[in-house]
Amino acid sequence: MNGEGEPKNHPAAAELALFSSKDLSWSQQLQVRWHLHGCPTCRARVRSFRNVSALLKEEVRNGAVPGLDYDWSRMEREMLGNIGVGVAAAR
Repeated sequence: MNGEGEPKNHPAAAELALFSSKDLSWSQQLQVRWHLHGCPTCRARVRSFRNVSALLKEEVRNGAVPGLDYDWSRMEREMLGNIGVGVAAAR
């Protein structure tokens, strides 16, 4: 802890961003969540990441950000199919 009662070793900004979008492993989520429990600075950063993400999603929905309105579910299905083909070929 530092002199102000906050933990001194903060997660990296990238880790907080991934946490905010629920893109960390279970164990990493747990570690960051524990840190956030005692760190208002990092809680504020996570809140900022979430606010920016929500704003960007709204902008995409409104058509204000061209090129980001891609069908991500379709892309995921295609990628999973390609992985399946690669695994089958390796066998």
